[in-house]
Amino acid sequence: MSENSENKPDEETEEKSGIKITDLEQPEEELTDEEAKRVKGGATPWKEQFPWV
Repeated sequence: MSENSENKPDEETEEKSGIKITDLEQPEEELTDEEAKRVKGGATPWKEQFPWV
């Protein structure tokens, strides 16, 4: 009986983690060219973010 109760949570966590992974992958594909450059280039220079300074 204890083995069955232990297997159920494992299956639920796998399904939930799979859903979260797909949710995280979709927004990355929807990124614009500018956003993609920022992600690939890493941290953007603060002067580009605040040109009025």
